[in-house]
Amino acid sequence: MSSPIAVQPPDRLAIRVGGTPEGYRDIAAFHRERILSLLPPEWSWDGKRVLDFGCGPGRTLSEFVAATHGAEFVGCDIHDQSIAWARSNLPGISFLLNEERPPLDLPSNSFDLVYGVSVFTHLTEHWSGWLAETHRLLRPGGFAIFSFLGEALWEPFGAGTSTRWADDETGMMVTGLGRTWDEGGPNVFHSEWWLREHWGRGFEVVELRARDTYKGVEGHGWIALRRGDGELTAADLERFDPADRREALALARNLRILMREGGQQAERAQALQNEISRLRTELDGVYAGRSWRLTAPLRLAASKARGRLAEVSARRSR
Repeated sequence: MSSPIAVQPPDRLAIRVGGTPEGYRDIAAFHRERILSLLPPEWSWDGKRVLDFGCGPGRTLSEFVAATHGAEFVGCDIHDQSIAWARSNLPGISFLLNEERPPLDLPSNSFDLVYGVSVFTHLTEHWSGWLAETHRLLRPGGFAIFSFLGEALWEPFGAGTSTRWADDETGMMVTGLGRTWDEGGPNVFHSEWWLREHWGRGFEVVELRARDTYKGVEGHGWIALRRGDGELTAADLERFDPADRREALALARNLRILMREGGQQAERAQALQNEISRLRTELDGVYAGRSWRLTAPLRLAASKARGRLAEVSARRSR
């Protein structure tokens, strides 16, 4: 393969997809290497059609540009500014803007590979719909590769040191609910058993790497899937086995964590309201204070003087 396109988006778009502008190209190369390592040994780009789901400004796609002579690449994202920049700067790749919920305006059974980096790590409400949409878009036997959050990132991005990682009590664990996309969105953690149980209903789990490292630091996990036969719905993916005790434990634990986060947010909101009230009281005191009343005639005279000067200036300019 020849060298990838070296063009880089504005810092605000680079930061939005994680990392620093200085590390943008290194992260792109790392993601490309990981995706390649999860594809089967006999994989060839020739004639393939590939979708980058949640492509941002095309960070990972830019590393695959050299392969577009034999494959067709498509990127989609919810961020209009990122898509606009990618369309203008990454030739040979098609881009489309999508909504927060499926479907995509793309035909069924039309892709050989769908991959997503740091996408299902933030999807809460519509994760099952998007995974079912991935199944729809893939040709039978097609591959899907996604990163996910696991134990390695629980302390910095999950519930912190206040609660430990417990695999049997962590299915699909949501934290930071209510954060906007510009703030990074909520974080969604997955345990290995839950991924195999739920995602495995429409896909064969080809490989699952619960821990990975980038420059010596542990980060996202990776899962490689092969599309199964038949149809797959969001309800199929969401259904849980009530006989599996881990499901109930995971749901109960996530509820406790979200309730605690909600309480912390309420405390922060109350603290903010208290500070606003304090400042308003102080400001009212200034307005009502003796010094403010004593200087009122001076302030009124200054205001009238500014008005007269403005009138004189206006007449002179006519």
